[in-house]
Amino acid sequence: MVDIVETIGGLVRAELPGLVGEVTPDTRIADLGVDSLKLLRLIAKLEKRFGIELEDDVIFEVDTLRGLADVIASKLASA
Repeated sequence: MVDIVETIGGLVRAELPGLVGEVTPDTRIADLGVDSLKLLRLIAKLEKRFGIELEDDVIFEVDTLRGLADVIASKLASA
C-alpha cells in the first residue's frame, strides 16, 4: 500500500508542478486546487501506471489520496 500512496504522490507532484505544500496520504483531493481536466489526466496516468481501469468519477468519490490508494489496491486485488 505504501508504494501505491508514494506513486500517487509522485504523479500528483508531476501533474501539478505549481502545487504548494506537502503532499501526504491524508491530503484532501479538494485541497489540491485543480480543475476536473487535470484530475482526469491524473486518473488516466494512474490507470496506465497500475494497469487498471478506474471510473471517471472516482476522484470525486474519495476524499484523500489515501482513499484513492485504497480504491487502486482493491482493483489490483480483484484483478
